[in-house]
Amino acid sequence: MITIYPFILALFISLALRNVAVKTLVTTIDVETTMVMVLFINALVALILYLFVFNTKTITRNIDELIKQRDPILFLPCFASLVGIAFTYAYYRIIEVKKLYFVSLVLSVFPVFVAIAAYIFLNETLNLRQVFAMFIIISGIILLNLSNGD
Repeated sequence: MITIYPFILALFISLALRNVAVKTLVTTIDVETTMVMVLFINALVALILYLFVFNTKTITRNIDELIKQRDPILFLPCFASLVGIAFTYAYYRIIEVKKLYFVSLVLSVFPVFVAIAAYIFLNETLNLRQVFAMFIIISGIILLNLSNGD
């Protein structure tokens, strides 16, 4: 049986190198230029995937059905995109002036907020062990911020 852990490790290494690249960019050129360049390349890659990899018939059929039904779920990609762009801009601004490792460690609290939002909006359950783990994460972030890590 093939394990997924080497893939996950490679993914995390790639994401770490991506963050180092972005930190290098925002300290070399301005944040706005970096953001536009990255977003343009993301859009180009998405277009290539759409045209040559993804099942365009399924995508078109799904979107057509949602439009016919006037399903408000169509607003979710807009919301996700706007929040993603706002987060990206804020992240680039923060890593421009703060140490990358510090910002990355502070962002480790993100899964806690995801778990809370899933509990509230998706009726997912949290057991005591998970709540305790979230408490440990938040405590770690508080301790990190009490240290002199910039």
